[in-house]
Amino acid sequence: MSPLSTLVNCIILSVALQGTFSMPGNVAVPTPSIQNITAQLVYVCDIGIRGAYRRDDYTHTPGIGSHKLHTKAEPWNQARKICNDEGGHLAIINSNAERRALVALFDRSGPVIGAEHTFEAYLGIHDLYGEGDWVTVFGEPITKTGFVEWSDRWNGQPDNWGNNQHCGAMLKEGTMDDVRCDQAFAFFCEIPEISPL
Repeated sequence: MSPLSTLVNCIILSVALQGTFSMPGNVAVPTPSIQNITAQLVYVCDIGIRGAYRRDDYTHTPGIGSHKLHTKAEPWNQARKICNDEGGHLAIINSNAERRALVALFDRSGPVIGAEHTFEAYLGIHDLYGEGDWVTVFGEPITKTGFVEWSDRWNGQPDNWGNNQHCGAMLKEGTMDDVRCDQAFAFFCEIPEISPL
């Protein structure tokens, strides 16, 4: 059973038991009213995600999540798989604060190995479904992410140069670029912070 389905089952069980759902860490939970507290059961679901965003190899930013810059370059789809295997996804920038966190990671990183260009890293965005229809790895339009700032380099981005640039990357200064998906680049993985219910 996946952690997400386990979490959903735990929430359903908690509601069915009319208890307080609680988890360690930064997950806030609904609290019953003072009048009903004595009639409530307390149910704790420990589904193993207590440290999901606290991996030692990720940098945690409170309120934003945890990120890692992989400096061994990979093509976009392989990068996507690596992030998934680590319990996350290719990073999706949702705010200027998150962009600053990624830029800081890039600034502190060691050398990028095996990349076509060492000044950019893959993100979890693409227009593989339709040219110019930029979406996240979850299929949501990037206009809903809270951050859409394309680079003005090379006469402006995205430019689909050569009619084969369908994956998104972040330049070291923090703006986005479209690149070929089969090129090897560094890449950002993200494990989102679990929000209050």
